[in-house]
Amino acid sequence: MADDSADLEQQLDHKFQEILDAVAAQLKLGKYDEAIADYDRALALDPHMATSLYGRAIAKTRKAPLDASAKEDFADAKRQTLAIAEEFTRYGITR
Repeated sequence: MADDSADLEQQLDHKFQEILDAVAAQLKLGKYDEAIADYDRALALDPHMATSLYGRAIAKTRKAPLDASAKEDFADAKRQTLAIAEEFTRYGITR
């Protein structure tokens, strides 16, 4: 039984990573509205996910550089994961 739940958790982690990879591609392509919507959906499932908070902040900033909610997302993401900017840099995505 424990093996089944571990397998399911691994499958969900893999699927979630695929989704994050797709959203990162949207950011690179300048599809900010789509990226924001996908990050919103991810945050509805886990409101404390640093990757989604940071990615949404990048999309918001690129769409509207003075967006105050983007600053909040950046701060929340950094509170969750201090090295979040470095994670995005590995994808070739910077603020």
